This record gives sequence, structure tokens and C-alpha cells, in this order.
Amino acid sequence: MMVRMESRWYNIRANITVFLVIVIFIINSSAQFLLYSNQEVVAIALGQTLADIRWMIGASLLTSASTMIFWGYLGDKYSKKYVLIVSSIIWIAASYYIFFVTTFGGLFLGEILFGLGFGAVWPICYSLLGDIVKPESRGKTFSIVGLSLGLGLVIGLFLGSMFQSFWQYPFLIVSICGTIVVFIFFLVGTDLKRGGAEHELKSVLDEGAIYHYEISREHLKKIWKKPTNINLFVQGIPGMIPWAVLLIIVPIYFQTLGFDANTANLIAILSQGTNVAGSIFAGWYADRLAVRSQQKRLLYISLSILIAIPFFIGAFLLPYPTVPAGSGFDVFWGTALYPIGFILISIGSFFAPAAGVNWYAVIEDVNEPEVRSTIISFHALTDRIGNAIGPGLAAGLSVFFANLFGPQWGDPWALIIASLFWIPCAFFWLLSMKYIDKDVGEMKDLLKQRAKELEQNLERTNTSPI
Repeated sequence: MMVRMESRWYNIRANITVFLVIVIFIINSSAQFLLYSNQEVVAIALGQTLADIRWMIGASLLTSASTMIFWGYLGDKYSKKYVLIVSSIIWIAASYYIFFVTTFGGLFLGEILFGLGFGAVWPICYSLLGDIVKPESRGKTFSIVGLSLGLGLVIGLFLGSMFQSFWQYPFLIVSICGTIVVFIFFLVGTDLKRGGAEHELKSVLDEGAIYHYEISREHLKKIWKKPTNINLFVQGIPGMIPWAVLLIIVPIYFQTLGFDANTANLIAILSQGTNVAGSIFAGWYADRLAVRSQQKRLLYISLSILIAIPFFIGAFLLPYPTVPAGSGFDVFWGTALYPIGFILISIGSFFAPAAGVNWYAVIEDVNEPEVRSTIISFHALTDRIGNAIGPGLAAGLSVFFANLFGPQWGDPWALIIASLFWIPCAFFWLLSMKYIDKDVGEMKDLLKQRAKELEQNLERTNTSPI
């Protein structure tokens, strides 16, 4: 009876923990995007150029990338709960600090500190989910959880556009919200049973065994011996560059064509609405394919990435006409070419997210539970490198093509070139088809072996004299 009560209380705390971690992820993501919709406003207020703001955003992303492996290793070695709390204190403090800055140097420092604290949220969130979600449901679940990043994007863009005259205010709002949620997480959050969702381990863990295997330095070497790991790490760099360029350019691109800031943000967000549907479909369908063949999952992901490219290129090759300054959404729908571009971007956005939502499912199928925070941090590192390259690339390409074809073509051609980076991304997914079955098979065998060891340890503990 006591064991049953303890199990029930653990399940309640586990569900609360997952919910709070996702909320922290949403608030943190919204803080990341606060500057995206008011880049020009901040640049003017601080006496800088638009390119300076984009380089600063890139530096913040690069900082988060460089610290993610550190945070991920700590999350595997120690309590995920307290590692997440410490990192959250850093980014919340940075957000409070940014609220008071009045110089570009101060903002730059605040963004770097924010990047430092941001590094733990991603690996710990997804590794926690790996301990509670069954393998055959991970693609679907991660696709739904991945929507929290999209929700954070929406909140960040709208908060930024709502307070353009007082661009520091949104940082105060997210820091207060973050403080409240992290404090609640400190009171009621818990660490989940490591490996608790693995079929090979579930029965012995339910009997009371504890998964005692821990990450070591040897694991850091073994990680790089799995071809699937290497391919899926590398694909993140070219895979994230188009997204980074889209996010940095699109919110202000439509402003340069005459639409007001709120309308421009709404256009960007609504055109990504199919991204939500595409993410959920990609996670669900890939899970179904993986039951029959992991290779089919990877082939589907590769083709989805490639299909998206021509739609984005077509959307930004259209010669959109300039509209009267301050135009709203009604003008957007009533002006030639804009609805066509919207449809093309929406179709591309449906196919493009297949890689992101399935990466976590694949990588958790080929790696031990005790190394998953570190593994995810390696992926987040390559993602952040792509994210960090994006703003700088957008700044450079926009200037280059504006000089080459005229000011109105600077941003569109930057987006077109950026979308071509999805080609090498798809190639690495195709390359992984050669190794995926072997890597998944080896992991299942290892977990079965460990289940026997845990069963033997449990039997010895139960039969030993008191």
C-alpha cells in the first residue's frame, strides 16, 4: 500500500514537473525573441545600425551554444532540477538587467548573460521527456512540446511590437513571469526516474530497482563513435541557418514594404501556422514509420526538408509591390502577389519542420538514458551555431544583394540563399539511413543487459539478511 501511494505521488510530481519545465521553456523562448520585432527601434534608440543589432543577437546565440554541453553534462551528472534552476536564475537576472540598460554596450552584455543561462533549458527539457515518454510516442510528443518554442516566438514578437516605444518593458515582464514559475518549480518539481520509459527497463524499475548508471568521461568518447550521432549533430548547422534568417528578416521585411509592425508580425506568425500542423503530422507519421522501419522514418524526414525549399524560394522571388505606409492586414490580402507568397510560405512551412521534431526521438533511440542531456546539448550546440550564423549571414547577404540588385531585393535574396542550406541538412539525414538500424539494435541489447543486471541487484538486496 505504501509503495502504491509513493508511486502515485511520484507520478503526480512527475507530471507537474514536465508541465513546469515546458512553461519555463516557453517564457525563456519568448525572452529570446523580444528583440526580433523591434530591431530598428532598438538600433535607433541606442545609436546603432540594424546590422549591429543582428550581430549582437548572433553573439548571444553563440554564447548559449558554447555553454550547452557544459549544462547538459551537469544535467546528466547531477540533479536536472537544480541545474535548471541555477541556469534560469542567470537568464532571469539578465532580463532584469536589460530592463535598466540605456547603452548598446549594456544591452550587449545583457544578451551575452542571457545566452549563458539559456543553455540548460533545451537539453534538460527534452531529456526529462525522454524519461517519461515511451519510444513509440516520442516523435509525436516532441512535436507537440516543440510548439512551446513557437508559442514563445509568438509571445516574444508580440510583446516586442506592443512596447516599441519602451522596448525594455517586455524584458521586465518575462523576468517577473520567469521568477514566479521557477520558484514554484523549486517547491514542487522533482527529478524523474532515469530510463523510466524504456520498455527494456520498465518492469525492473517498477519493481523498485534504481538505474544507477552515470555519465563518465568515457561516454564523451563513445558518443562520437556512433555514426548516427555524428550525422545528426552536423545536420543542425545547415538545418538551422534558414530558420534563423527567416526569423531575423521576415518580421521587419514586411515593414519595409509598408505594413505596420503588428501586421508584419501577424503575417510572419500566420504564415508559420502550417508549421504547427506540419510538426504534429511529421512527429505522428514518423512514429508510425519507425515501428516498421527506422530507415523509412529518416527517408521521410529527408524528403520533407527538400520539398520545402522550392516553395520558400518561389515565395521570395515574387516582386511584391510597396504599399502605403502603416498598411494593415486588409491591404495585405487585397494586394497582388501577397496572398500567393503567403500560400507558398505556408506550404513550405508545413514540410520544413520534420527534422526538428524527429531529431529527439531518433537520438534517444540510439543513446543511453544517462547521457541524453549531454547528447541533446551537442545537438543544441550545432543548432545554436546555425542560429548564430543566421543573423550575421542575414546582415551580410542583405547588404550584398541590396547593392547588387537594389534595396528592395536585399532581404529576399538573403532568404533564398539561406534556404539552400537545407540541402546539406537533408543529405546528412539520408546518410544516417545506412547506420540507424545497427545503432538502435545495439542500444536495445545494452538496455536488456542492464535490465538483467538491475534484476540481479534487486534480488540480492531483497534476500540479503537485515
